[in-house]
Amino acid sequence: TAGTPGTAGPARVLDPVCGSGTIAIEAALIARGQPPGGARRFAFQSWPSFDRGPWASVRGQTAEREIAVPDGFRIEASDRDTMACGATAANAERAGVADIVDIAQRVVSHLPGDDGVGHVITNPPYGKRVGDGELTGLYRRFGAVVAERRPGWSLTVVAADRRLARRIDRTLTPAASFGHGGLPVSVLTRPALSSPAPTPSAETRPD
Repeated sequence: TAGTPGTAGPARVLDPVCGSGTIAIEAALIARGQPPGGARRFAFQSWPSFDRGPWASVRGQTAEREIAVPDGFRIEASDRDTMACGATAANAERAGVADIVDIAQRVVSHLPGDDGVGHVITNPPYGKRVGDGELTGLYRRFGAVVAERRPGWSLTVVAADRRLARRIDRTLTPAASFGHGGLPVSVLTRPALSSPAPTPSAETRPD
């Protein structure tokens, strides 16, 4: 969530199909300069060769790098499922970012408009293990809503089927591929569709 061109501070992120909140929470941690999973305990800490001293030093340096985000800065997370929103809230609290993650229970069609800039990043249902497998209508509607209500926001989608993902937006282009939960998936992205109009300067603002 580095600053969007033309803006100061971390960029805003929206995940409108947030599930348990992974994307929104990691975006919030990055905005604060903290590594995802930085507060967890790792298996290597139980190895006989584990040296607590260097690890404590690394943790200390990480804490010192924490960034104070601007007042009013928020990461948005929403989902139509009540349990998903509850899981996101609990996970955000556990990660220490609940104060900058706004969670809303809503369907994609109820996404509020925003004329600013930011990034829509999401991992929508694949139809493999969740859902009924008929996702064309959902993907098309999702793309239409984002284009209409967040035109100044870029879009990044994690998808198991590139052709299906392009039902969201035909201009999505592959940026990366990897395995996720035993499935080969791709990350597809496109830039913002439009840029917000610049604020008139004192010299150009009409009287």
